[in-house]
Amino acid sequence: MDNTLLYLTDNSLEPSIFEPCKRLLLDAADGLPIVSVSQKPIDFGLNVCVGNIGRSWMSIYRQILAGLQAVESEWVCLIEHDVIYTSE
Repeated sequence: MDNTLLYLTDNSLEPSIFEPCKRLLLDAADGLPIVSVSQKPIDFGLNVCVGNIGRSWMSIYRQILAGLQAVESEWVCLIEHDVIYTSE
């Protein structure tokens, strides 16, 4: 499948939430490429750091656009930082 996971975070999560969500996403991704778009640099997939642009409806769209510019696949799945995803 020609698909990429586009992971979006504003880096506001506590590590006690961020780390388990990230670990479970890696398991569910089953090898699919991950492009992470963050407001601070993170070590997760191919990271695109947009800088500290805050939390707003506009900043999420800016992060999506930055991520889409880095994706090379035909299909993209948007992934939020505070959700537990399964392989389905």
